Amino acid sequence: MPSSPGSGPAPPPPAVFRWIKTECGRASYLELASRPGLVATLRRAWFVLIAAIRDWPLPDPDAQTGP
Repeated sequence: MPSSPGSGPAPPPPAVFRWIKTECGRASYLELASRPGLVATLRRAWFVLIAAIRDWPLPDPDAQTGP
């Protein structure tokens, strides 16, 4: 039976998600990443810097634990 479009494996998350660990931060990053332009790119870079500093002590929700 052929698979319907969009039913394939989900694309991998952006690499920046190893630094942004909260769900709200990841949602904000995806919103900022969808905006075009130089100002949006600079704002996204600033957001990643601040989010990475704030989320540094938090555990990584994507980390594999145990076998």
